[in-house]
Amino acid sequence: MHSKKISSPYLHIISGLVLILLLFTYIRAIPNSPFFGDESHWIHTSVYWEILLEQPSTSPFWSENYWTLTQPPVTRYIIGIARNIQGFNSEQLNNPWEFSQSFEENAANNNMPSQDLLFASRVPMAILAALTGWVIFLIILNGYGILAAVLFVLLYAFNDYLKITLVRAMGESPMLFFLTLSSFFLILAIREFIVWSKNETPDRKAIKSYFLFSLSGIACGLAGASKINGLMAGASIALIVFALLFFFSPSLNKNLKIKMSVRIIFIFACSVILPFILINPFLYASPLSRIGLMAKFRLYEMGVQIAGFPDMHINTLSERVPLLFAEVFSQYMPFHLPAILYFLLVGIGAINLINRLLDWNKSRQNFPTELVLVLVLLPLALAGYATPLNWDRYFLSSVMLNMICAPIGIAYLLKTLPGILNKINSRRKQSLARH
Repeated sequence: MHSKKISSPYLHIISGLVLILLLFTYIRAIPNSPFFGDESHWIHTSVYWEILLEQPSTSPFWSENYWTLTQPPVTRYIIGIARNIQGFNSEQLNNPWEFSQSFEENAANNNMPSQDLLFASRVPMAILAALTGWVIFLIILNGYGILAAVLFVLLYAFNDYLKITLVRAMGESPMLFFLTLSSFFLILAIREFIVWSKNETPDRKAIKSYFLFSLSGIACGLAGASKINGLMAGASIALIVFALLFFFSPSLNKNLKIKMSVRIIFIFACSVILPFILINPFLYASPLSRIGLMAKFRLYEMGVQIAGFPDMHINTLSERVPLLFAEVFSQYMPFHLPAILYFLLVGIGAINLINRLLDWNKSRQNFPTELVLVLVLLPLALAGYATPLNWDRYFLSSVMLNMICAPIGIAYLLKTLPGILNKINSRRKQSLARH
């Protein structure tokens, strides 16, 4: 299905209105999102922004401790910068939340951020949430057309789950934003690569696509530096590159495919790893071993959480499937429609994307750009389905896949339904005429 072509002035107006709508929607949602104890931790550790500016990398603050092991620091920096801009310094921060204490005890012990500090810390998350929706809108608009793009915006603006999860002062919103940005640059890189391979220009002319692949890698590294789960998308992007070269580039010879794949993966991997390390002084002393420590600590912490929150543990597959089906396809989707309805719409959208990829491989026209975003988020979505804990934020990527595929499915039905009805009506008339 061909994407709609919209003239540049109208595109700018529509894009601007969408951005304003999403900014208004998500900033307005800030006071309506219930406070969650983890926000206290992220806000408390936003002091690492001041530590980054004032302390050397050899400072004890950057040694091996709970805060340096549990998550990378980019989200903390974002909160720190935002509260600084809004007039809050490190001396006004709360203490970390104690989940073993009651709400009243935490409040009495200054573990609860003030309402003003909480709002200030949530503002950048709401802005990033709006920017995420805006970039996805542009991706769908240029890939599938205005109808699916507008439907996505409506679903994104009316999704209460997203308006709760993405405005919290936590790592979800920055991670999702940088993953979306990584997908955006990856799409541009693939387009440049397709043009290069089609025109059979000299190898040196591929430098623009290399640059865009590196930008995709930097954004992916920042996603991982916001919340470590974001690094999982790197494996998906590497597979996309291999598939593009070895299955969808018939004009290139085998040697060139191998050379290009090694070159692109190397550029991308360096672009992921370098910002991930440079932005976190904890990693300077021994990057690889300390990244390994962070990964091991994350697994250890998951075990502690399972033991500490047995009521949130999903024990069996028979319990997991119906529970997650109801949550991901209904409870966490806008308007809370029946799960089977969203499931069918998502399935239609996903099948349509695959068909468009196959059509593109034959005609080299209208590359399905939205599929790139779906594939980048896919490993995080699968990890969410496999999680032993039923915590709503763990299903963010799964919900986002639904949010991308469902409007494509709806748009496909709306575009094809008139033709189907006409065929049915024509056959009915022919049947009546014969009788």
